[in-house]
Amino acid sequence: MNNNNNYKTLLDEYNFLSNSLNDIFKTTNIDIKSLLLKDGIKTRNNKISFSDVLLYKFLYTYKNSSKQFIVSKFNYDNDLSIDRTTYHKKDLMINDTFYKSLFYKIRNLYNDNFKFDDYNLIGVDGTYNNTNVNNIKGNLETSLNMGFYNINECVPIDITFCNQENKNKEILQLKKYISNDNLKHLNNIILVLDRAYYSYELINFLDTHNFNYVIRIKNNCTLIKNYELTKNKITKHQNIRIITYKDTIDIIKKDENDKNIKLKQTIECNVITNLNKENYNDLEIKKIYLSRWSIEVFFKLLKSNFKFSNLKEHNKTKTINEYNKLYYSILIIIYISSMIEKINDKYNKSINKKEVNKKKKNNYNVKTNKNLLLNGIQLILKNVIKGTLCKKDLLNISKSFLLKVNVIKDVYNPRISKTPHSKWYVQSYAEHYRYLAIIKALKSKDLNSLNKNLKLLALQIQIIK
Repeated sequence: MNNNNNYKTLLDEYNFLSNSLNDIFKTTNIDIKSLLLKDGIKTRNNKISFSDVLLYKFLYTYKNSSKQFIVSKFNYDNDLSIDRTTYHKKDLMINDTFYKSLFYKIRNLYNDNFKFDDYNLIGVDGTYNNTNVNNIKGNLETSLNMGFYNINECVPIDITFCNQENKNKEILQLKKYISNDNLKHLNNIILVLDRAYYSYELINFLDTHNFNYVIRIKNNCTLIKNYELTKNKITKHQNIRIITYKDTIDIIKKDENDKNIKLKQTIECNVITNLNKENYNDLEIKKIYLSRWSIEVFFKLLKSNFKFSNLKEHNKTKTINEYNKLYYSILIIIYISSMIEKINDKYNKSINKKEVNKKKKNNYNVKTNKNLLLNGIQLILKNVIKGTLCKKDLLNISKSFLLKVNVIKDVYNPRISKTPHSKWYVQSYAEHYRYLAIIKALKSKDLNSLNKNLKLLALQIQIIK
């Protein structure tokens, strides 16, 4: 195959994407004015446009950006002296529904032109952040957000802000999302959920709404112990089944003398599904459930690159509106990066390459450094939002910021945070002391000294000598 022809095809793809994005964004200034006029709000023509305000908002989504620096740079680049409050007041005029419509257009562009699969493997989970809706001096509340992630496409479907009153109500929020037809734009859906979502009520709800699912069950669930006695609580779905998997991993933990102890741990996983056995055997179901981890990776990406973990802003009447605008802006940036990545991957697959070293190929997964790419998108946001993007912009981003890295296969890394007082930082301490107690009990062969939960865990562990 001719590489020059392939390169031409790559430029054609980037040309299509740049033109498509320009079609979406080039009229935003007029569109916002028209929406405001319908509400009886007249706007003045001054030195900044609504497109400038959108750019201000999109740049502010990044984790380490500040409103004052963004405005100061605007002033420097354009020889202006506009106060930050001018941007802020004009930003408040734009409702979150406009940002939502922008995001839907971008998402439709992706689904119509870049989506590979007809089926949709959707991971759903809740994640928490600190917010300032109540504006209590010196305190931030903890709010629930629901994430909906297309696992096989590696793109988010949505993030919804559920506020603090819905903490620990993930099942209710999932049912609400489905009932509001927010997934109606997708077909052939398989929901992949962790054990926090296991309930007879939700399973019946999903069956009633004709959703396929793979849900992990808690190991001590009565349904596992005696399915025949409890199955009448679940809709009589002919394909419903429970599958038990057991895997063994090697781990290293510290004992009370700070000495490394090698352990072999058996991990049991029970899942319930209504996928038929003819098309989805037990191994396929296991792969589907393990893929659920992708949404956790997405949450990490979200919190590492964007303002999401701590939302300190407050407005008397529009705080949630502002959070939603932030969320939609983040989703749009992620989708633009995903479309660039899809084009690049398609181009690389179509050209002839030297044969990859088999040993390296078999031991590594090749993945994109998404953090680098997302931060590179900042450099073209002005052209995106002004509707002046060109194929050269996208090509330069892919050349400079689209980096592939080799990730070792089948490596078990515990989920530990280095950030003090964060959830996983605290949990790593709890885990450390749990294993201290278990190792001590295993050495002394006295498991009765452990509480019920630790004893159950200890029965799955043995010391490797």
